[in-house]
Amino acid sequence: MGRWKTAVCTGVILAAAALGAALAPAAHGQTPPPERKQGPRIVQFSGAGSWIGVSVRDLADEDIAKAKLPGPGGVIVEEVSAESPAQTAGVKVGDVIVEYDGERVRGTRQFSRLVQETPAGRKVQASVMRDGQRTPLTLEPREGNATRLFDGFDQLPDIARAWVAPVPPAPPTPPAAPVPPAPPVPPSFKYFDFDELLGRAGGGRLGVTVIDLEPQLADYFGTKEGVLVTSVRDDTSAAHAGLKAGDVITAINGSAVASSSALRQKMSALKDGEEFTIAAMRDKKALTLKGKAEVPAARRRTTAAIL
Repeated sequence: MGRWKTAVCTGVILAAAALGAALAPAAHGQTPPPERKQGPRIVQFSGAGSWIGVSVRDLADEDIAKAKLPGPGGVIVEEVSAESPAQTAGVKVGDVIVEYDGERVRGTRQFSRLVQETPAGRKVQASVMRDGQRTPLTLEPREGNATRLFDGFDQLPDIARAWVAPVPPAPPTPPAAPVPPAPPVPPSFKYFDFDELLGRAGGGRLGVTVIDLEPQLADYFGTKEGVLVTSVRDDTSAAHAGLKAGDVITAINGSAVASSSALRQKMSALKDGEEFTIAAMRDKKALTLKGKAEVPAARRRTTAAIL
């Protein structure tokens, strides 16, 4: 690092001396040298941070016309290092880099920062303008290992604007605080079959498990009220009538059913063998099913209402 600073300082001193000699008034009788036009800066993206192996400069007006660009923006490639990430990706001298890792390239300083801040080894997408055509490329920057910052003393004034200090690595993210486990959900007794628990057979049973419909769920099934069938037992009144899981029972024998308890009461009032009519919704279409009240051959304990 000390040798690098010494080399840069020596270059700056020599450049200042050359620049002072060039600007000094010509001696008597001597023809002053022709005015030298300030050249565009050329930056080698290397050193601290990542490196892709190109030397680029900002665009001049003639570059925009020559490259057939729609407007200003981008950097023109002056040199591509051998066996560099840029050469591997297919970057060529004369290409105009207009996009890098999803960002529009506006100039050498901004492009230098984008390249240096890219983690080494990460593949990024870039776009270049070549012969008036936009060409996508994939670049994989490497860890920088060179110190070339400019070409020629005429570009010395641009060093301060072109060089970007390396970005220190971000501190590691502290571990997140552990999330406490969710409290256990208490068991629900809303649909416990108390008739079965107490041994009350009642009248005929339908042979289904149902849940009450909340207003939003009722709208989803295309009805205003009713109970949703979640399962149908084999060889029961419901199965024989053609009732299916997913149906919404809205009425029994023309009497509206608004809850599971109402359905239990209406079915318990039926005598064994008595016929009944079920009004239901299936796929948001109304249908009518006919069945006969039967007492199930076997009872099963469940946490849902058995009707």
